Amino acid sequence: MKKHKPPYRHFVLYWIIALALVFTLGSCHTEQRSMRKAQEYLFKHPEYSAGYCAEQYPVKDSIITKDSITYDTLYVQADPSIDPVPMNPGDNPPQFEVVPNKEPPVIKYILKTIRKDSIIYRRDGAEERRLQLSLQACQGNNNNLVNKNDELQQLVNEWKGKAKTRWWWIALLIGGAVAYTGIKLSNKLKI
Repeated sequence: MKKHKPPYRHFVLYWIIALALVFTLGSCHTEQRSMRKAQEYLFKHPEYSAGYCAEQYPVKDSIITKDSITYDTLYVQADPSIDPVPMNPGDNPPQFEVVPNKEPPVIKYILKTIRKDSIIYRRDGAEERRLQLSLQACQGNNNNLVNKNDELQQLVNEWKGKAKTRWWWIALLIGGAVAYTGIKLSNKLKI
């Protein structure tokens, strides 16, 4: 006697294979999924992303010093000198009269001013790289738009050529219809 096999045996086997395929294909890492996981990790641990950025894109300083020297000349008039002159030489206590001596002298001062200015340019490598990538993306978009514009311009030119040809055919058809009608009318009027 033949052994009886259950009819659902193949059905269960197919379900097991289908589940294995779903789990195998469902667990694949896509690029977006990997990127999302990396971003989540870096947001949870910002010190690693900061360290990576610091290693890859160090901040560079450039110092430029400028010296400027100016000379200023000042003229200052000194106090007038005075000479005491006795009024009566025999008086006790003697009395003096104050008489200005000469023209007061002018004193010349030369003032030398030295200024040292330092300009520090700080270059952020990460920002420069980000801007370079943005520029490349914009240039790529610009090239795509220029190519698309050229294609559309070519389509417009083709359409204009076809429209011009159609216009000539329509004008020829209308002219022919007018000529035919004119000939028929002239033939009926002559009769």
